[in-house]
Amino acid sequence: MFISSHVKWVGISEEDFTSNSLSVTRKPVQFNSYLIQGKKNYLIDTVPEAYAEKFIENLKSMIDITSLSGLIVLHGEMDHSGAILRLLEEVPHLEIYCTEEGKDSLTGHFHSNFNLNLVKTDEMLEIDEQIKLTFIEMKMLHWPDNMSAYLSPDNILFSSDAFGQYHSKSLIEANESTLLDSARLYYANVFTPFSKMMESYLNHLTYGNYQIDCIAPAHGSIWRNPDIILNAYLKWCHHETTLKIPIFYDSKWAGTKKLAQTIGEGLAKVCNDYEIMIFNIREHPIEDLMYYIAISPGFLIGTPTIHNSYSDQVAAFLWRLKGLRFPSKKIGVFGCHGWTGEGTLQLKLDLSQIGMSVMKETLNVNWQPDSEALKQALQFTQRYWDFLNL
Repeated sequence: MFISSHVKWVGISEEDFTSNSLSVTRKPVQFNSYLIQGKKNYLIDTVPEAYAEKFIENLKSMIDITSLSGLIVLHGEMDHSGAILRLLEEVPHLEIYCTEEGKDSLTGHFHSNFNLNLVKTDEMLEIDEQIKLTFIEMKMLHWPDNMSAYLSPDNILFSSDAFGQYHSKSLIEANESTLLDSARLYYANVFTPFSKMMESYLNHLTYGNYQIDCIAPAHGSIWRNPDIILNAYLKWCHHETTLKIPIFYDSKWAGTKKLAQTIGEGLAKVCNDYEIMIFNIREHPIEDLMYYIAISPGFLIGTPTIHNSYSDQVAAFLWRLKGLRFPSKKIGVFGCHGWTGEGTLQLKLDLSQIGMSVMKETLNVNWQPDSEALKQALQFTQRYWDFLNL
């Protein structure tokens, strides 16, 4: 697939394979690699090792692979660098361009002596007299070694993981709304902890005299109208939310599930402008749940009490929440217990310790909820709504 007169897409779409997806979202993903052709030929990134043979086969169908002058490694993580050793079997003395931190990534992953050229922001690589590639470091977006590269005169930004999406080729021609939803899911799970760095990177692109006509990320679709995703990222790095309130729960014997459903019904009555969503956290990828947290001003979470604490599934949820370092969300905690009720209290404490704003009152129901307990759940709902609007 041609990206421009000088650039071809040479990546791998997991939909072309029967093996299990490497994606954390359990959905097929596209791993993008790009071939720049001028008087010299350069490759941007490779693909995971699992797809190295197909990758090399595809390259050989497009060019004399020994004509490659260099490989640009925008990010050393294995989904982008996994085919390097296989590529070097074909082109043993291939020059590799990366950042100083990229050197650490590549040598740490592969324990090989590469022919490395270390680059910094604003350094330039001439493809030929007309075609030039300018490097832009983007540390901690999302690894220390990340960089992007700007190709002129094609005005293409090869953006590494930034502006990517969790999807494969079936969405390549999807509408902008669908692509933005996929990109928002990606941002929530990859870039949320690094939003301040992302804002700085966006400012560099804005004030760095780059005319960007196309953005080519490491995953998903290219952006032919880059202002759409650039403007969206500016909102996301400032943690813009929507009118949605998710309710998450885990349930041992359906008691906490009943509370979640009742709370959802109650919220739907008191907050007409909001969409209320209920999720059994055992039935959804954790990445999807984090997406809904990212776009919401707050949420409720329910747990049974197991071994004097919250459930293992809620623990995994909390672990991911802690790592993504969302700005403070307003949270209500509820749950059922049999003998003792430490689960909700421990969850409230641990949520507070990771910087969340947790409602002082918890809803803690002994045994299965009866009509009186469900009435209490509706009253709890109203108090949570008041708390959310403080």
